[in-house]
Amino acid sequence: MNRASPDRMTEGRIATALRTTLLGHPARYLPSTASTNIIAHEAARAGGKDGTLVITDHQTHGRGRLDRKWLSQPGEDLLFSLILRPALAPAQAFQLTATTSLAVVHAIRRETGLDACIKWPNDIYIREKKASGILTELGITGEELAYAVIGIGINVNSDPALHPELRTSATSLLLETGQTVDRLALLAAILEELEQCYKRLKGGEFDALKIMWDALSLITGRQITIANGDTLHQGVAESVDDDGTLIVRDRNGSASRFVCGDVSLSLKG
Repeated sequence: MNRASPDRMTEGRIATALRTTLLGHPARYLPSTASTNIIAHEAARAGGKDGTLVITDHQTHGRGRLDRKWLSQPGEDLLFSLILRPALAPAQAFQLTATTSLAVVHAIRRETGLDACIKWPNDIYIREKKASGILTELGITGEELAYAVIGIGINVNSDPALHPELRTSATSLLLETGQTVDRLALLAAILEELEQCYKRLKGGEFDALKIMWDALSLITGRQITIANGDTLHQGVAESVDDDGTLIVRDRNGSASRFVCGDVSLSLKG
């Protein structure tokens, strides 16, 4: 990408673009780093405040769920982490993941018009391909949640097909719209949407947020296969509990519960 692009990242440009009062204040921009989640954890342990943003143009060791690599081209995507300090128990961490994914979907739809959806437990999909992932990591003191770091990666103006392992499974906003997407505008929209959702979460309104999350689910009511370790389980994705547990009902009518796993789905499910 041309580094003179209007969405070129600097802390000054980020501050000017944001319309929030909490999220993104302060903002720390790094041209390149191993992982924004690592930097955010360090900042949180040092007392970093609720809403702190760490953002980069390039991650050398970006991570996704289950410690997988997050691959991205320098200067083309959104790669950032937030420090959040909600009054939640560690067992309620899914509420943060759900709230964040809801905000990301709303922002993508608002800025691009694309029908983004949520794929349990933490991915954003467009036309059956992954466009974004969310990684929630916790800082726990005793039995209390001291802070959470929410890592967000979005394929904005990159071409995931440059990575052979992503050619059939991933997409980007550029590929789906045919147009370059302003990363700063999208960042501002995400943080604005998330700030509204986060305030509602802290106000005890997760039930209302969960209804919206359910309505945007890619898999609910569809035939899926879930891989949990070496075991494959097939059935219809019935619902997701408030703690993030996925309930799948097989063809015999028996329900199974999954707290983690890799889901693949039938296009006709």
